[in-house]
Amino acid sequence: MKKLIMIAGPAGVGKTTVCQKLFKTIDGCAWLDADWCWMVNPYPGKTDEQKRYAEKAFGYILDGYFNNANTKIIFFSWLMHSDFMFDLVTSQISYTDYKLIKIVLVCGESEYIRRLIEGNRSENKIYNPDDIAKYRLLDANIIDTTELSIAETANKILDIIK
Repeated sequence: MKKLIMIAGPAGVGKTTVCQKLFKTIDGCAWLDADWCWMVNPYPGKTDEQKRYAEKAFGYILDGYFNNANTKIIFFSWLMHSDFMFDLVTSQISYTDYKLIKIVLVCGESEYIRRLIEGNRSENKIYNPDDIAKYRLLDANIIDTTELSIAETANKILDIIK
């Protein structure tokens, strides 16, 4: 059975970096970073039209990965801050014979701020202390990456999905 691994967490926590590591490590995997579906220049903000388009694109792309005979594991990373967001994505998928594994990456507040600054993200524009608290409450496998390297985080994910 194919697996859909949905990786959530606040902006800057390390979703993309960990997925890059996993993608390079696992044969027979595919990866959709939801941010790719929002790349528009100039970026006008998320309009209702763009949201509908991206949501449909998630399903279309994920179905394509599922229907590829060589793909066994599919990673999807996005800022899914509520269980509704996970359901929003999975409701767009027509392929049905897969196992869903939800993983949330979080870290401590000071480490999170350090990562935002190191990633050249504007702390005051995207950081909200309530964000990490919300993510910790999701119905998912929660991984606190505060003291973990990228490789250690990837290994924890590999342990979960085996």
